[in-house]
Amino acid sequence: MIALENISKNYGATLALKNISLEIKAGKIYGLLGPNGSGKSTLIKIILKILSPTTGEIKFLNDSLVKDFYNSIGYLPEERGLFLNSPVYEVLSYFGELKNLHGKELKEKIFFWLEKLSLADSAKLLVGQLSKGNRQKVQLITAIMHEPVLLILDEPYTGFDPVNQQLLNEIISGYSNNERTVILSTHLMNFVENVCTDVIFLHNGNLIFNGELKNLLAKHSQDIYVIEIEKEQTRKEELEKLNFKRLTEKHPPLNEIFLQELNGEKENAQ
Repeated sequence: MIALENISKNYGATLALKNISLEIKAGKIYGLLGPNGSGKSTLIKIILKILSPTTGEIKFLNDSLVKDFYNSIGYLPEERGLFLNSPVYEVLSYFGELKNLHGKELKEKIFFWLEKLSLADSAKLLVGQLSKGNRQKVQLITAIMHEPVLLILDEPYTGFDPVNQQLLNEIISGYSNNERTVILSTHLMNFVENVCTDVIFLHNGNLIFNGELKNLLAKHSQDIYVIEIEKEQTRKEELEKLNFKRLTEKHPPLNEIFLQELNGEKENAQ
């Protein structure tokens, strides 16, 4: 889809990103991970062309994508922003028209998502009358209802209870069909492990890891074996002769893997 080549970003004397090169492919769900100040938000804003890199460039892998690409991105920012004194339906209509949705198509998409997110009875309410979680749902609809080719979600689980967090997982998991791509920035590693195909680790502006999640988990996994015993009491000598087979792999939680990757990066830098 797009490739970032040697992207760096300076804020005065502060180097927020340091020679980042990576490819964002179609049909993938990327977990964008890193501690506070690692450069995640800066990277997102450069992809969105909100910021320009100090050095480096963004290349499109499909030339036909260039013209309309930025009209077909969905973005849920970490800092939410809605018109609190306007009805939910009017807010969604406004954002939909900004993304070239009109008339019957716009109305159908609004009510599809209101129904899917259990907000159909709230269409005429003012946004400010909604709970924090339901305002979050409205914000999500503004980002996704035009079916963007690239959907960027920055801390999307904030304000959601466990039921709605699971619903969001299902939406994200299904969204990468039809060559659509998701970038999910979050500190909640368990959700990344549940929905993402790839991960991008940033730390102090450096790219620590970029690749498939399954490869990262395999790197930090240990094999678990099961021994099949046909009788309740078996002597040690007999156990040593038994056949055994590999059952599964066990890996530590993703947050522990992240710390291991950071420690490995520090050792390599020394």
